[in-house]
Amino acid sequence: MIKPTYFLQKIKISEKEGLKYSKESGDINKIHLEKITGYNSIYGKKICHGTLVFLKYLDFTNKFKKISKLSEYSLKINYLKAFKYNENIYISKNCSKIFQKNDGEAYVEFYRQNKIDFEGKKLNLIRKFNFKNFQKIKNSNYYLLRFILNNLSKYVGTIFPGKNAIINSININYSINFNFQNTFKIYSKQESRNIPIIYNKILFKNFIVEFTTFKRPELFLKKTNVLKLVRKQIIKTSIPILIIGAGNGIGNEVLNIFRYNKRTPIIATYNLNKISIKQKNIKIFQLNLEKNINKLNKYLTNFKHLRIYYFASPKITITKNNKYNIKKFSDFYINYPRKIIEMTLKNNNYLEFFYPSTIFINNQIISDYSLIKKKGERIISKFKNNLIKINILRIHEINTKQNLSLINKKLPSFTEKINNDYEYRNKLLNF
Repeated sequence: MIKPTYFLQKIKISEKEGLKYSKESGDINKIHLEKITGYNSIYGKKICHGTLVFLKYLDFTNKFKKISKLSEYSLKINYLKAFKYNENIYISKNCSKIFQKNDGEAYVEFYRQNKIDFEGKKLNLIRKFNFKNFQKIKNSNYYLLRFILNNLSKYVGTIFPGKNAIINSININYSINFNFQNTFKIYSKQESRNIPIIYNKILFKNFIVEFTTFKRPELFLKKTNVLKLVRKQIIKTSIPILIIGAGNGIGNEVLNIFRYNKRTPIIATYNLNKISIKQKNIKIFQLNLEKNINKLNKYLTNFKHLRIYYFASPKITITKNNKYNIKKFSDFYINYPRKIIEMTLKNNNYLEFFYPSTIFINNQIISDYSLIKKKGERIISKFKNNLIKINILRIHEINTKQNLSLINKKLPSFTEKINNDYEYRNKLLNF
């Protein structure tokens, strides 16, 4: 439980503010604006502009007013986790920490002298603008800084790295001895192709602003042909199939594997990522388990024998003793599948249920995710009897958005595992 006395301020950034700031700064990166882009990213949601979080911090702590009379200073922010819209943002009493209970996290450092980090680095001049009419903007150091941060955000979000940008840190150095006049210069350099960190700096007026950025990992899906022996088994399948969570990830791969069967009824659900398949025996509908799980009922009454593949999942973050994640994981990996099985049993005589688990259950390092998955295995297994068959498969790391990393792991697709691994094939297809 958070103790309010520990915090100086509690603020919040709405999606409306994000849209307004996007227009002010010119940073129209979709990660801040579009629900589907955020959903498919490593964050699982839209995120706030990092510079907007910093500016909010400066406003609410009155920090800039306190340092505006200094002849020089350094003010640095390091972002550890992205901030989400419409959730409380807390600022610690000493103003050194900014965070949300389950999402954003950043740390601020302040020095009464300049702390130049990139002095020895040779960066390349990328952009150069001459703002002759800059006096039209309020010529105070606060508005100068806001102008710089706005342009920083636009540069990062729309130019370099652009679409997949992440701001890692911003280091503001001010000195009355700096005199870069009205020429706004941006320097950047990515030192290694294998390491996606980019060093940048802006020179303008009395400011040197250094900032590091990353290229956000992006999911690349290569097309994998399904082996002939797998296709033969798929074609022979005569039991109606329900795939829950077929909009992306493993669920989508399983749907595409079963597409080879043109006769057996197949029902596929998605949450936000629409499924564009048009095939006579495939019925597709939108389902948000958190809001309308009972919507499944009308589809479950049509079949006396049904096979269900359950792939619904929230954003997976590895935590320990995090109440928010424990609740989320418990819902998706225990409560929802258990309710779906119980709903199905009211309408069907026979049920086959496929439950994906994880090899991380065997890890020595225990996380909320692996603990709930292990508990889920135990609870789902208890339903097994003469009329209910349960297949549980502990899956290795697969090339999905859940496993995106700054380091390219070159993970296999689920289809490749089905092609090459008998256990995967047997668990998916044979009950």
